[in-house]
Amino acid sequence: AAELGRERVRPSVLALALGQCRHPSAQPVLLELLGHPEAAVRLQAARALEGVLDGRAIDPLMSASSDPDPAVRRLAAAYLGRLRARRAVPRLKQLAADPQARLAAVRALGDVGDPAASGTLLELALHADGPLRLEAADALGRTGGQGAARAVIALLAIANPGARPALMRALGGVLRGRDDRVAVAALGDVVRRGGDPALLLGAIDALAASADRGAVPVLVGALPGADAPTRRRIL
Repeated sequence: AAELGRERVRPSVLALALGQCRHPSAQPVLLELLGHPEAAVRLQAARALEGVLDGRAIDPLMSASSDPDPAVRRLAAAYLGRLRARRAVPRLKQLAADPQARLAAVRALGDVGDPAASGTLLELALHADGPLRLEAADALGRTGGQGAARAVIALLAIANPGARPALMRALGGVLRGRDDRVAVAALGDVVRRGGDPALLLGAIDALAASADRGAVPVLVGALPGADAPTRRRIL
């Protein structure tokens, strides 16, 4: 910091050098550089922080998540997820509406794993498009929360066809290793009805992930008459 104050070293060069050394003592200077007036310096400092992250960085990173540079915002979100910073969840939920940083924010919410993010992730899994929908479904599967499985099932009944595979993917994550008779019964109905291959395979994966004993008879019962890809998925 003293070197920076006396301007003996260009801030961008200093940030690069500190990032390469990857020593914990570099973190305070890099956090200071996150507030530098030049966008290029802030971005270099954010990149350099990757190797020296710990809990001391959470508050500065929350501030950096509002940086004018979207690349800095994305890195800040990613680091908050990596640190599993639960107090950053409200800010990450806001950032999930930022078109230039929302993918990073949604991925970070999944990394944090706080059920408080479930509502936001459900909305995105239902209404978002393309990669964001899939990212939200994956994040929801890692977040879970009481009642999340039943909420996803309720959404499946009203979701447009394009959203259903992503929601089913989320359901598989929510159920992984958990016992939920209501969810298993609903998935069994999907398997018995057949129809949309993506939805059917998603239901099979969700049943396989569940710890509920009731999933086994459903899967076994689906074997007769199933086509080859479905049988392979079940087995």
